[in-house]
Amino acid sequence: MSCPRCHPPVASQQPTTCRSRLAAWLIPGAVFAVVPKCPACVAAYVALATGVSLSWTAAAWLRFALIAVCCLICLLLAIKPLRRLLSHRPAASLSLDHIFRKLS
Repeated sequence: MSCPRCHPPVASQQPTTCRSRLAAWLIPGAVFAVVPKCPACVAAYVALATGVSLSWTAAAWLRFALIAVCCLICLLLAIKPLRRLLSHRPAASLSLDHIFRKLS
């Protein structure tokens, strides 16, 4: 007999749930991938998109904030599967080697 928490029925997952999970990972990843490396480019993109000019310092802080938010979102998205993975193991078998084998 399988546990419904460990092995949920495949038919019960809605396609919208799978799509929303995928979008939740893709959006911060895409934003992180297109964030420019230099603050001058950030200021130029903001000026092109909105017509508002930014100083070098403001653009640097905006760039840092975008990167921090994307990393935080990805970290929060990764916590739930890791908690699910770790909650079904006895305390003695929580070695890093075991976790890495399970993830790959």
